[in-house]
Amino acid sequence: MQFSIRKKIIFFTVVPVTLLYNLIFGIHLYFSLKQATDAVAKGLIEQVWHNAGKIDSHTQQLMTVTSFMADMLSRMPVTDHAMIKHFLSDLVERNPLVRGFTYVKLGSSFQHWDVFHAYMGDGEVKLDETVDTGLFPAQFWWANQGMQKTGFWTSPRGAADTGWAVSYIVPVFSESTLYGYFWMDINLADLRNQLVENTTGNASFSIVNGAGEYLQTDSETPKRYQLNSIHQSQFYYGSPGLWSDLEELIERGEPAFRHKWVPVRQNEYWLMGAPIKSASWWMISYAPRETVLAPVIDQAQINALLMILSLTLIFTCASLVSVRITRPIVRLKRAMDDFTYRQVKPVITHISRDEIGSLTESFQQLVNKLADREKALHKARASNIGHLLERLRGNYFYFNLNKDGCVTHVSPSIEAILGYSQSEFLRPLIGYLATQDSKFRFRDQFREAKQGRWGDTFELDIRHLNGSIRRLEIFWSDMGDLPGKQYLVEGLANDITDRVSDTKKFKLLLDSAPDATIIATPEGIIGMANSRTEDLFGFHREDLVNMPLSLLTPLENRLGHPLLGDLEKASWEQLCLVGYESRGIDRKGRVFPVEITSNPLKTDDGLLISMVARDITERKRIEHELMRAKEEAERANLAKGLFLSNMSHELRTPLNGVLGNAQLLLRNLSLSSAQRKSLNTIEASGQHLLSLINDILDLTKIESSQIELHPSAVRLMELLRGVRNILMERAASKGLELRLLPIGPLPEIVMLDEIKVRQVLLNLLSNGVKYTVKGWVECRVSVERKDIVFEVRDTGVGIAHEDLEKVFEPFRQVHLGLQIGGSGLGLAISRRLVSAMGGELDVTSEPGKGSRFIFTLPLVRGSFEALKEHQRLLPGSIYVHLEERCHGVRVLVVDDVESNRDMMAGLLDSAGFRVDIACNGLQALEAVKQVDFDLILMDISMPVMDGVTAIKHVRKLPGKSEIKVVAVTASVSHEARERLLSQGFDEYIGKPLDAGLMFDKIRCLLGIDYITASPKPEWNEDILLQRLKDMHMDAFAHSTISAFEQGDLECLEQALHAFEGDAELADVVGFLLTLTADMDIARLENFIGQLVENFGKES
Repeated sequence: MQFSIRKKIIFFTVVPVTLLYNLIFGIHLYFSLKQATDAVAKGLIEQVWHNAGKIDSHTQQLMTVTSFMADMLSRMPVTDHAMIKHFLSDLVERNPLVRGFTYVKLGSSFQHWDVFHAYMGDGEVKLDETVDTGLFPAQFWWANQGMQKTGFWTSPRGAADTGWAVSYIVPVFSESTLYGYFWMDINLADLRNQLVENTTGNASFSIVNGAGEYLQTDSETPKRYQLNSIHQSQFYYGSPGLWSDLEELIERGEPAFRHKWVPVRQNEYWLMGAPIKSASWWMISYAPRETVLAPVIDQAQINALLMILSLTLIFTCASLVSVRITRPIVRLKRAMDDFTYRQVKPVITHISRDEIGSLTESFQQLVNKLADREKALHKARASNIGHLLERLRGNYFYFNLNKDGCVTHVSPSIEAILGYSQSEFLRPLIGYLATQDSKFRFRDQFREAKQGRWGDTFELDIRHLNGSIRRLEIFWSDMGDLPGKQYLVEGLANDITDRVSDTKKFKLLLDSAPDATIIATPEGIIGMANSRTEDLFGFHREDLVNMPLSLLTPLENRLGHPLLGDLEKASWEQLCLVGYESRGIDRKGRVFPVEITSNPLKTDDGLLISMVARDITERKRIEHELMRAKEEAERANLAKGLFLSNMSHELRTPLNGVLGNAQLLLRNLSLSSAQRKSLNTIEASGQHLLSLINDILDLTKIESSQIELHPSAVRLMELLRGVRNILMERAASKGLELRLLPIGPLPEIVMLDEIKVRQVLLNLLSNGVKYTVKGWVECRVSVERKDIVFEVRDTGVGIAHEDLEKVFEPFRQVHLGLQIGGSGLGLAISRRLVSAMGGELDVTSEPGKGSRFIFTLPLVRGSFEALKEHQRLLPGSIYVHLEERCHGVRVLVVDDVESNRDMMAGLLDSAGFRVDIACNGLQALEAVKQVDFDLILMDISMPVMDGVTAIKHVRKLPGKSEIKVVAVTASVSHEARERLLSQGFDEYIGKPLDAGLMFDKIRCLLGIDYITASPKPEWNEDILLQRLKDMHMDAFAHSTISAFEQGDLECLEQALHAFEGDAELADVVGFLLTLTADMDIARLENFIGQLVENFGKES
């Protein structure tokens, strides 16, 4: 890059100064903005702290007045109503910011009370002894006599548009006897308007309690949408984590500053908060950052404007100085250009008296010397040309023409090209031309040359001495203006006869192409076309030459076509099209689809573009048919999913009655062991049938990528033992050894989807048992880096190498000849479940030697707290009855199927609920109008009125909108659950009904507790003994054997209590303690004997 002197002056002087100036100014501006921002933030924090302190002081004063008045009322005679009214009136007059004072005097039975209420209305104090109890604070009804002796603040009541009122309630005691309650009502909006100072004029204030409920707010959003808490407001602001930040500040109880991005407002908000300690409230001030910092930003903009003005002044002065310095240099440069390019001898008159003037004088001397040298060169030109002509050979020859077009000189190479000697060719050139076209072309070019207009090269057909015609390419130019010159033109001729022949061959090759081929210029002019172009577009090729390429493209497709624009500046890649689809139009106007492939060609004549066009009408028809077939297949797949969903719904409805009634009977703790075993069998069989239904639905969900994961805390070894115990009997019946091999240390508790992992393991292990005739099936578990590795191996029939991937295809079985049975879905579902859980399932096998399935899952360690929460919902813990304080909870069961209705009513009734039933939504609506229910269990699909319609009517009933309603339906998809919750339901329970899950959701909705108990456990000694062997509990076995051999059961109990803290031994210790408590010596001796056989006695 070349710099002029003017640019150098600017670059090496002005630019460094400007950069340094900008740097200093930028640093100053940054620190100024930071200091001003910090000052504004500090001022806002001090403002909210000051305002919170004023409200805190006033609130403390009102609390003191209220407490003092309560103490006064406890000393007054209870019958002196006039004095009480006087005191209340006086309080209202002296506390204008209080909405009113109320004294409720209780009767002896607490069923009757006298009410004294004083408030300010129409500018005067009013007294009222008959106040609507519905206006009392909600906490008044919850106050427990004898339990609360100090004053307390109530929750806010009211609405965002009318403001919230809170009350400070103080119990009135006399000698430990509760006589009544005294409280004051205030609206914090009054305190905010009277006490809060807003020095910025832009900040908004809100007062909330510890639960995040609004007590007062300036914000328009809660008023517009009737929001009562920050929990609700944060979602309208698009900041779900807003309450979490504020809750942390409230718990700390210190003034703080936060900034939060609010997506809905597309702005950053500053939040300042300070506690109102006397009432455990919190004052929050918030304002948009750009509003708070507006003065700071304005000042920064003024400073920036001043900087821009100063920079403009600097650049203006520098430009004026540089122009004055460089003007003589520019004048000299212009004179040099005239001499160099226009051959005009310069005459410079204005010469300055400095270095530039000296340079100008030297240039003038140089010009004079060059003119003298040019004359000498012209004299030597003639002799040099002669020597060049003697040495020129090959397909070129040099010649000179005079003004009449006669050849005056030709090089010796003329004889090798045209056969003529030098002397024979010294004649008028037009006499050697073979065609009339060449003669016309020569006359035109020669005429232009004599007029001083020189064109490009041109071609002439000249006759050879032997009579043949040669094609010559001619280059010529003016010889100059030497004194006494004899020639007008000097030229060079090139024999291109062979090249023209190659062009003809190229045209023949072009005609043999199977597709329409067109050669065009970058300007879009057709230069050549083959015969297939005639067939495709209906034009004769002579008609297409020199026609625009757009003639073959419909008007609507020309805009944006990559080959129909200005291609002079297009890149090589832009001109290379492969399979570009467009539309063409033939001579008759028929429009058809075409596929275009193009390539640029570099020729001596310049750049050309070769295009091949193919009619793809038939291909498009086939593609359309394929697309239609694909759409039909997708519709068929959708119909299949809908059919499976409907079948699931129909199967779940009767299965709900089976499993529900089995769970109802299992709640009876007085069942015999045989009865409980039979009921457990019924429930297990029903759960197995449910798992088969879920298998089919899982395949549909997996195919549509809708599978849902529910990770929970699980004891890894218990999960594996449970899977082994399920298949133990089946393996034993075939004489197979079913082994569980943990490798290395394993985590005790992990987080995973227990149901899906169990399903995968059961599929793999059951397949191993199914396809193994003799030998063993084993499950190995290990940990590798951050993954859990499950490996299932067997000694079965194996799988051929070509069938390894086929086993994972739905409804595919590769061992059809074995007649073993099965749907062929297990492995397909297992691989997709493992993939959904973030792992991979692979198989290796050898026919006749067995198979090896291995899959990995991400290792996520769990905690005991999460395990306890998960186990609380398992069937082992059965709710027996409501706690005594929760008696009287009333539930309405709505279902059109009598068996479902009776089953749910039986479960709830056995737990102590008061249960009513209804057959459809209309009956439920009538029942809700007459009875105050705490909870409604509502079926969805019912005659007369469905559940969704019913809940809409219930929500509109006065005083009934807060009833908790749970949807009970056989539609178990995630979409169905979300749809029902959005339609007004508080919870969702799927069919078949899970009693434990139902009771837990009721507990969460109503805030109730249960008295729980479990049936007496039934121990399987073989399983307990196998567990001890798997865990290598030699120390426990030897300690137990040694304590038993002492013959003292108390000594055995003490030894067992020492191991109660070990979670792995909990079941074994519980079993032995049960035997000692029941004095079941025979069974105890039998189990100790098995310990001795397997572990031996301690040496």
